[in-house]
Amino acid sequence: MVTTDTEKEPFELHEDRAIDTRQKDYPRILMETPDFSIYDPEIEFVDPSGVEVTGLRKYKAAFGLIALAAVCYGVW
Repeated sequence: MVTTDTEKEPFELHEDRAIDTRQKDYPRILMETPDFSIYDPEIEFVDPSGVEVTGLRKYKAAFGLIALAAVCYGVW
């Protein structure tokens, strides 16, 4: 059975949008600013080393630093 968008629950619609957005962003994720609108304002990111980032503003800043490092070290 095929489910149409009008039959989906709000979570499923958001999940579909998040997947579509990430698929669009990933090929150029460090070269162009990704669409951060899919993330919760209270996003939490924990690196395996124990570094923690909480909140969308800090997540964007951390992401920007990673992108800058990629450019500085000639990843592209």
